[in-house]
Amino acid sequence: MDNFFILADVGSPQLLGVIFPFVLMFIVLYFLLLRPQRKKETERKKMIDAVKKGDKVVTIGGMHGTVVQVKDDDLIIRIDPQKDICVKFTRSAVHRVVSAEKGEEPKP
Repeated sequence: MDNFFILADVGSPQLLGVIFPFVLMFIVLYFLLLRPQRKKETERKKMIDAVKKGDKVVTIGGMHGTVVQVKDDDLIIRIDPQKDICVKFTRSAVHRVVSAEKGEEPKP
């Protein structure tokens, strides 16, 4: 029982020697994994929210098309202009915006 109180002592150098590597690993994981993932997710959300009529997009399934109509959480995308085939997708189905309306640079 006496050993328990010795290990529970916060000022003990043994306890700090045990806790320090775990704290260091958490800090490294945060800066290498968690922080970049959050940044990437916020950029993706901004890109999805900025989709507008006329943008050329690629869906998660690999379908290429042009946004014809934007509703609240849905997009109507024309995938075949000759046959006028349009498909309804949710905003989250957009993988990336290939390019905006004519004359603008493609978005990354």
